[in-house]
Amino acid sequence: MQTPIIVALIAGGFAIIAPIVTFIVTRSYENRFLQPVSSNRVAALVGSWEGTTHQECGPGGKPDDAKVSFKLALAGKKLRGQGIFRTCVGAEEVVITFHLSGGFLHDRFLRFDYNPEASETVQFGSIIVELSNDAKKLTGRYMGYGAFTNALVYGTVCVTKMA
Repeated sequence: MQTPIIVALIAGGFAIIAPIVTFIVTRSYENRFLQPVSSNRVAALVGSWEGTTHQECGPGGKPDDAKVSFKLALAGKKLRGQGIFRTCVGAEEVVITFHLSGGFLHDRFLRFDYNPEASETVQFGSIIVELSNDAKKLTGRYMGYGAFTNALVYGTVCVTKMA
């Protein structure tokens, strides 16, 4: 076989294999700190959660309280779901839907990353919460970039498991 053909076959093989290896390594790296979710924790976490957030510096530079809800499902070691954030900017109610992805870091502590469902909205961040002893509340803090403040935002979150 001629050398150019051998080189082309090797290069073509790498072109096919490299993205697959990159995907596997990336997924492993993202999940490296997440602990497996036990069956009793799955039952406690999967489902609907509702509550409030308190943002230290909301739109207009003032503190802001908002309603938030999550729907969580399990995908391997990860919890995935959708969140809905409702607040008022001036007299207008604003509803932002976002994707959640995360899991247990240690014992009863969870970390979620959030990103908007609407690709034109620039909003993202992380939430760290603690699962209560009775597994009915998640309380903690979030930090990210706000779509309406156009700045870093931070605050508290407290949600309760809905029946």
